Amino acid sequence: MTASNRIKPCRVRGGLYVALVTPFAADESLDLGAFRALVEYTVGCGVDGLVVAGTTGEAHALTPDERAKLWRLAVEQSRGRVPVVAGTGATTTCEARKLIALAADCGCDAAMALTPWFEKASAEALESYYTELAESSPLPIILYHIPSRTHLDWPVEAIAKVAKRLFPKVIGIKDATNDAARAAAIRKLVPPGFLIFSGWPHQRVAFAAAGADGCIDSLSSALPAESAEAFAGDARKAAYLAGVSAVLEKSSNLIALLKAMMNELDLPAGKPRRPHDVIPAAEVEAAPKLRFRGGGVPGAAPAAGPRPTPVRLLAPGLYEKCLAAKPPKGLRRTTIHRAVEGGYQYNHHVQIACHGGRFWATWSAGWVNEDSPGQVVMWATSPDGRAWSKPRTVMDPPADRLRWTACGFFEEAGALGMVACRYRRARYVDGDAAPHQLWEDLVTEFFRRKGSRWVRWGRAIPDLYPNERPRQLPGGRWIIPGVNSHAEVVAAIGSSPDSRDLQLVTIAARRDGFSVAGTKLTEPSWYECGGKLRMLLRDDAGSRRLWLSESADGGSSWSTPVPTDFPDATSKFFAMRLADGRVTMVGNPSPDALRRRLLALSVSADGGRSFMAMHKLVHDPIVKPRFAGMHKVCGFDYPNALEHAGRLWIAHTPCKEDVEILSVPVARI
Repeated sequence: MTASNRIKPCRVRGGLYVALVTPFAADESLDLGAFRALVEYTVGCGVDGLVVAGTTGEAHALTPDERAKLWRLAVEQSRGRVPVVAGTGATTTCEARKLIALAADCGCDAAMALTPWFEKASAEALESYYTELAESSPLPIILYHIPSRTHLDWPVEAIAKVAKRLFPKVIGIKDATNDAARAAAIRKLVPPGFLIFSGWPHQRVAFAAAGADGCIDSLSSALPAESAEAFAGDARKAAYLAGVSAVLEKSSNLIALLKAMMNELDLPAGKPRRPHDVIPAAEVEAAPKLRFRGGGVPGAAPAAGPRPTPVRLLAPGLYEKCLAAKPPKGLRRTTIHRAVEGGYQYNHHVQIACHGGRFWATWSAGWVNEDSPGQVVMWATSPDGRAWSKPRTVMDPPADRLRWTACGFFEEAGALGMVACRYRRARYVDGDAAPHQLWEDLVTEFFRRKGSRWVRWGRAIPDLYPNERPRQLPGGRWIIPGVNSHAEVVAAIGSSPDSRDLQLVTIAARRDGFSVAGTKLTEPSWYECGGKLRMLLRDDAGSRRLWLSESADGGSSWSTPVPTDFPDATSKFFAMRLADGRVTMVGNPSPDALRRRLLALSVSADGGRSFMAMHKLVHDPIVKPRFAGMHKVCGFDYPNALEHAGRLWIAHTPCKEDVEILSVPVARI
């Protein structure tokens, strides 16, 4: 059987293909968990394909077995959404043939074959080389010419000769000379349908005019969303990428600088293998702009001036006493859902309810990373809070770049409702869409049960990201606290959770990305205290304290937020009033390096004016995720609570991957 009869059908088309980096652990072994996270992140940002173990992937530093592990994982994690091209560069024909066969076994869609290096091959030798590869290859082949690495200048006429002889087994070329005139010359001489990948994403207009079908780009490994948008014609993103590319092109160690840039952006790139991990200090100093995403340099914090005296909420020494104490007697810990290999490994934002004699739980679930495209809302139910049903999705996995986040349940007129929000972009995941915009196309939706399914119901609220479930205010109105797309703290207030009369009120506005006194206030939770509503707020600007705003008119207007003395690890918390009149707050009250590795329950016996008790619920100084994923945090995250049958039930997500429920007798707190 000839190669033409058994060659794999070609999925490779034009577009933006990302040349992925290869992350290494501290001991220089492959960090496959980090690589999985990068694949999921990159594909979710809307690129057209992946190149794995190419030049940017440090193929020169990889064994064949390591390349195969990367190829298999890329194919598995991309789940057919984009083609995977294997970098099969080698110095000999024999080695290249083995690598191409291995790439085919791993499920790759094409092989990118670099011109052999070390010895400069003649045009005749290159023709012979690619002819042998094409005749034996089970994969379509992309030629790869990069003279800056191989020091081989392959003439256009010689490339065209190979293309004419071997097309369609050889389907195209990556010409990394970054020369539009050269791309135009190649286009004139090669057969119709022969693909040309050349140029950077921000140069798409010029290279498209020259006949290039797309580009295979290294910078897109760090900025895939911005690169995809620049490639599609976004002038602002193109201008930003042009500046970043100018810095990278001047680097004597592009891969190391690119990885350093990615690490600054919380992308788990690691370092190159030694000795290629060293970056000249001058290059690092010249690259501060690489630390900013999407072209949007964060606005400078306004002059804070003297801050007001913190409001006293916490009895002195409670945090230290909590760390030294044992958990309350009668505490139970139950797993609702455990992340597993091959399933949703990111689980977060859990919320619970009790309705119809059953417990209900809902949470956000993603394949690998936080708030990435394809994220769905899951739900499960239990007769007793200990034995839980198999989780099911509320909606089908969304297409394109849509993602969903769970926002909780509510009960009205005897019916159980659910809240979830959707959006197409998150700045902390995809980069900036617009200055100071955290989410794009943000909408809150309501769901009711219809048989065994959840269906959309009632009014959708634009520009609201709820922080917790809707709750009823004294007097009967409902409130849904959260943030809007510009991260301003807001609340929707109306006669019912999904009514037409819901109005958004602002609690803490932002200016240049900052709120009052240079804070970044977010993720509110509330309780009633002495006839007023008290809204406590997380501060992302580093104060490690909760802030307080109050309303004396049922939530229609709010006071300027002021700091409190209540410590916070910069995390989500939940406050509520118990049936006996006490106020409880569950969260991560760690102002130090412990951060979220302590989950604690604070109790106020005077209606929420001050908290005189703090109970340790879960404490593990060394807990860490089992699976890699972007934005995962070591600890016990984002609690939610309810009171039922004499117990306080607290749901949380350890390390943003498992879903757990704690329960403690109310009498023990």
